[in-house]
Amino acid sequence: MKGRLAELDVLRTVAVLLVAGHHWSQFVAKDTSFISRLMWRTGWTGVDLFFVLSGFLVSGLLFREHATYGKVNVVRFLVRRGFRIYPSFYVMIAVMFAVQYGNEAPVSAVWKPLLAELTFFQNYFRGLWNHTWSLAIEEHFYLLLGLAFMIFARKKSLDARLRRVVLPVILVGLACLGARAIWASSYGYNWFRIYAPTHMRIDALLFGVMLSYAYHFKRAAVERFITRFSLPILVLSLALLVCPVVLPQEAPFMYTFGLLFLTFGFGGIMMLMVVRGGAYGRHVPWLVKPLAFVGQHSYSIYLWHMPVLWFLTYRLLKETGLQHGSAGHFWAYLGGTLLIGIGAAKLIEIPALAIRDRVMPSRSGTIVG
Repeated sequence: MKGRLAELDVLRTVAVLLVAGHHWSQFVAKDTSFISRLMWRTGWTGVDLFFVLSGFLVSGLLFREHATYGKVNVVRFLVRRGFRIYPSFYVMIAVMFAVQYGNEAPVSAVWKPLLAELTFFQNYFRGLWNHTWSLAIEEHFYLLLGLAFMIFARKKSLDARLRRVVLPVILVGLACLGARAIWASSYGYNWFRIYAPTHMRIDALLFGVMLSYAYHFKRAAVERFITRFSLPILVLSLALLVCPVVLPQEAPFMYTFGLLFLTFGFGGIMMLMVVRGGAYGRHVPWLVKPLAFVGQHSYSIYLWHMPVLWFLTYRLLKETGLQHGSAGHFWAYLGGTLLIGIGAAKLIEIPALAIRDRVMPSRSGTIVG
C-alpha cells in the first residue's frame, strides 16, 4: 500500500501475534513448554505495542495535516477514524452475537455487555469479549486527541503551542502511574480495573504522541540521535522489555513501573524501525514482506482471533477430538485466525476504507494506515 512503512507493519504483526499467542496459551499455561509459558507471561504486552504505535501514527496524521494546511479538520479526522474502526468491529459483534446467543440466551441476559461493546465502554463495564477493551481505549484516545488539536492547533504556530503541553503530558503519564498504584494499594489487584481503563493506560498512547511530535518537528535531530546511538537504544529497549519475562502481571511493580518500562522499550524499538528499519529490512526482504502483509491486516486479525479461538475450543474441538493446547489446536487457531482475519479485512475493512478515501480523501498522507 502506497505510503506505508513496511517496518511498522512488521511491528503490528509482532503485536497481534503476541496477543493471539497469549490468549492461546491460557489453555497450556501449566504445561512444561517453554514457549507456552513465555507467551503466557509476555504475549499480553502486544497491546502495549499497539498503543505506542497508535499514539505515534495517529497523531502523525494530524501533525502532517497541520504542516500542509496550517490547520486540522478534527471532524474529518474522526469520521475517517470511524470508517476504519466501526464497520469491521460492528460486523464482528453482530456475527458473533448471532452465533453465540441466537439460540442460547435471551437478549435481556446480555444487553448490558452488548451495550458496553456498542458504545466502546467495554473497558469500564464488562463486554461480550475479553479483547475489545483495548479498542475502547483507542477510541477514547481519538476523541481526546481531536479535542486537543481543536484547542492547540487553531493557529499556525503549532510547534510553539505544543511545546507548552509537553509538561502536562508528562504529568498525565505520572497520574496514570499513580492511579494504578493507588488502586492496587487501596483495593488489591484486579486485572480489569488496573489494565483496562483508559485513565490507567493512556500514558502509552501519549508517549507515542510525544515521539511523533519529536519526529515531525525535530526530525533531523531525532534521526541523527537514533543513528548515532542505535545500539545503546536497542540494548536499553530490549532490557526494558524483559520486565514481563521475570514478573507476572499481578506483581505490583509490573502494573506500575513495569508498564512504563514496556512503553519506553516499545517506543525505542519503534523509533529504531522508523529511522533505521529500512537499513535493517533490506537484508531480509523475504521476511519483511510477508510479515508486513500480515501487519496491514492486523486490525481485522485482532478482532477475529478470539472468535476463532472460541469456535475452535468450544465447538470444533468437541467434534474433532483435538486436545486443548495441542499442536493441532495451535496450528488450527493460528491458520484460522490469519485466514479469517485477512478475509474479513478484504471483505469489510478495505472496502470501507476505499469508500472513505473516495468520500473524504486524506489531507495528511500516511506512514502506515
